[in-house]
Amino acid sequence: MLGRSCGSDAGSCCSGRLRHAQCPAGLRRLDVVRDIEPAGEPSILLDHLSRLSDKHRAVLVLRFWADLPEAEIAKIVGVRPATFRSLTARALARLRKNLPQPW
Repeated sequence: MLGRSCGSDAGSCCSGRLRHAQCPAGLRRLDVVRDIEPAGEPSILLDHLSRLSDKHRAVLVLRFWADLPEAEIAKIVGVRPATFRSLTARALARLRKNLPQPW
């Protein structure tokens, strides 16, 4: 789950003190996935999200749940915008591959 504080480990969204200081206050604690109350099938999606790597999960949650712009997410995660787009594409591909067919 993404319930870790930023900077708590190398895989978190804002590892390093500089990126942690630049991280918006609302994102210093990424409880987005944990705070969602799944009802029925969405819990399948959350289960598969939790199986992704921290970076893949972070880019998807920040992009599609927090609805942040690409440039801001790239800065938070500590990658270039092009790398952010690659991470997002790979994370979505992995998620699609592992989800049951109706998704």
